[in-house]
Amino acid sequence: MRPCQPFFSQAEYVPEKEDLCKEYGGPVDACWSSSFHETLRCFLAFKKDEADKYENMANLKYIFSSKTFVNYLSSHDNERLLHDIGRKDSDAFIKMKTAIILLFTYVGIP
Repeated sequence: MRPCQPFFSQAEYVPEKEDLCKEYGGPVDACWSSSFHETLRCFLAFKKDEADKYENMANLKYIFSSKTFVNYLSSHDNERLLHDIGRKDSDAFIKMKTAIILLFTYVGIP
């Protein structure tokens, strides 16, 4: 944070563009990455029809990555990832652990 601004501002439900962030001349500190959320949800929930547009998870780093993007798995505005996965067995919890690892190791703000 900057001394003249003791808070962190984020943009939600806006186009994911780096130029929205102050680091690149924009008005906010960070921008939420709904693309990260949707791509991860599609793959972990095996929603093949939605996931095809990204080809595979290895391409995530080329599709969208910015240290000024806020990556998230769930929020109050959408279904929880465990609900999207649709199961409560051990495979579902393995998928959740995988999602958490990706969230905390991916470029951006977890």
